[in-house]
Amino acid sequence: MRRTHPLAAVVVLVVIAAACGGDDGDQADPAPEPAMAVPTSVAEPAADRRDIEQLSTAAELAPVQLGDRFAWCLDVQIAWQSNLDALRAALAAVVDHNEALVALSNATDELDRAEAIEQIDEFEERADDLIRVYHAWASGLYQQVRELNTGVEGSKGVAYTRAREAFEAAASPQDSALLSEFEAIRRAQDLDEIARLQALPLSPAVKAAIDFTAARGGLSAVELPSFDPVRSARDAVKFAIRATGYRDHVAAAADAQAEISAYGHLMDIDLATPARAYVEASADYPATIRLAFDTAKAAFNEAADEPRSAAYDAVREVFEEAVAAAYDAAREVFEEAVAALKPAEDAYTQAYTAAWDAASDETIAAIRDLKHDTDDAREAARASAWAGIEDAQNAVSSQAEQEVRDARDAAAAAADEALVTDAREAAAETARASRAEGLAAAVVAEAVVNQFDSGRIQVQPMGLDPGTFVYFVVTAVVVESLVHSNAWAALQQSLTETCQ
Repeated sequence: MRRTHPLAAVVVLVVIAAACGGDDGDQADPAPEPAMAVPTSVAEPAADRRDIEQLSTAAELAPVQLGDRFAWCLDVQIAWQSNLDALRAALAAVVDHNEALVALSNATDELDRAEAIEQIDEFEERADDLIRVYHAWASGLYQQVRELNTGVEGSKGVAYTRAREAFEAAASPQDSALLSEFEAIRRAQDLDEIARLQALPLSPAVKAAIDFTAARGGLSAVELPSFDPVRSARDAVKFAIRATGYRDHVAAAADAQAEISAYGHLMDIDLATPARAYVEASADYPATIRLAFDTAKAAFNEAADEPRSAAYDAVREVFEEAVAAAYDAAREVFEEAVAALKPAEDAYTQAYTAAWDAASDETIAAIRDLKHDTDDAREAARASAWAGIEDAQNAVSSQAEQEVRDARDAAAAAADEALVTDAREAAAETARASRAEGLAAAVVAEAVVNQFDSGRIQVQPMGLDPGTFVYFVVTAVVVESLVHSNAWAALQQSLTETCQ
């Protein structure tokens, strides 16, 4: 049940000289500075107020008068009044923004549309300013709730204990949970914390607002494909090639063919055929590197298949084990490749030895005359073989990295699309539930829906932009739900009696 009184007229808002950030985040709540009256043109915007005035009377933002028995009574009175004044003005600014969006959607003339867009920008900026002002002036209320939950010393502590007892006596389970978890709900960002809050007995409007927080944080919950397996496989291939001498074996085959191409025709025994067979046996090194890479990546994935929530040291240990597994897998592939080259290498070596044993002195002298050309050709062949292996390594790892990038882009695009859909629906449900409970804060969730529908909200890496209303939905719903409950009225009555 909620208190039902006629909706009071909009009071003149008191503002601080310098407003705090739009989303108060995890920073300490600032203390208000000396107040000043806002000019009528700001406190009473020209836009129609009917959306607020037609809400259920349960949404009234009515002040309560305390006495002055203790010095802290005035602080409590200021906290209550400042919160109500600033909340009312912020919600009125949101209404103006919503009406401007409606005007834009109804505009058919280009000049009318241009005018409406300018008004939307102006109203959005003003709403942002007033939401910042709200967070500054609501700091006293936030502090009061913290003290009600944690306790405080002296006469204030006694009064707060009695007030809390009065609150609990009148509270529903939803009211009790809302007061106890007020700060956690208002600041919730972590998805595990949000899941805990979603399980609490809270009103449909507050639950919907928490669901909206979860929905707008959907992108951060997406686990994008990792580069770790690709980069670990790349390093494993690199080190395994070095450890097994695979590169040198491939280069040796190229060296042999270059040598025989230079002087093999002078020999009586055929060396070209075994040299060519030796090169052909090593020619599949791109496929061998691909096999080693894929094997290493698979071994890494299997070894690293651990929950992401494991402690850092455990994750580091698992990662190191996965890297070792990838290296072992790659090395085994290259060791087998080297072994497969052995028959061709042995055949060439046997023919080479036999040819030199049978060569005449004249042949040997002629070969020596070609020594410079032979050395140059062999060096070029080895360099070309080494470069070929390096190019194959880079090609395989680059292709794999691009596949991860493409997968990440696809996952991010799908997450963006889901985020827009889910966040809009969550905002719409928050608006519906808040309307059903007579909360004026419904207009904030409606502003988010309007921004989605008009294409003004864009998905950014760190969230939704602009965030003027996105980050005010939960605060507006939670604060209004608390301070307009019957339990809060009982708490106020208890403090009023204490302060008289």
